[in-house]
Formats: sequence, C-alpha cells, structure tokens
Amino acid sequence: MRESESWGFSSSPFLNQVLEVETALTPEQVLLATQQIERSLGRTEKSGRDENGQPVYHDRTIDIGLLWFEGESRCSDKLTLPHPHIAQREFILVLLIELFDNQIVAPFKESFVRMLETLRNQSEKNEL
Repeated sequence: MRESESWGFSSSPFLNQVLEVETALTPEQVLLATQQIERSLGRTEKSGRDENGQPVYHDRTIDIGLLWFEGESRCSDKLTLPHPHIAQREFILVLLIELFDNQIVAPFKESFVRMLETLRNQSEKNEL
C-alpha cells in the first residue's frame, strides 16, 4: 500500500493498492461489481468531464479502478482498458512493479519499470 497526493484536484492524500485477481466475470461485470462496492462504502459522486471534455475529479471515500484485464481491450464511455493513465501515475506504476517486477505484461510493450523510468525522466525535464 502506498500513500499519494491527489491527482487532478486538491485533497488529503490517498492510500493506494493494486491487486491482481482471477475472475470468470467480464470486464463490464467487474466494473458493475466495483461500483456497487464503492456505493456501499459511501461513494456518491463519480468523476466526470467539464464542457471542454477535460476530466473533473472529486474527493471520495473510495475509488476502485480497473487498470487492465488480461487479453481485453475496451474504449467506451463507461470503461477503457487498459486504463489510459497507467503510464502517467507513479503511484500505480510503483505498485504494479511490486506485483510484476520487470516483466512485460500484455498488452504493454514495455515493463512497468521502464514506464516508471520514462515518467521520472519526463518529470525531471519538466522541472528544469
């Protein structure tokens, strides 16, 4: 488990965890199940988009996200797989490295270690 600053808005820090699970459910069924869990734990508002199509994030009690589903690809209003921001979020990459070390996991073309190195190099360039 890792603590991270909020991403996209001001809030208290978040606690993050990545899990690998096996299921017979489809990605859409897993999404519905996780949304039911979120509601049962007090989440009332989902993130959305503003009039310019930019993401609008909200503070929340819990956020369960699907990062990817082995062998599956989706791009709809409700679900995008793999998650489009994996390579931009250090807290996700660090936790994925704990699970997968330096492996390349399909459908990705590089390891999470390499993605993290790239992200950190970009951050250093942006700070200059």
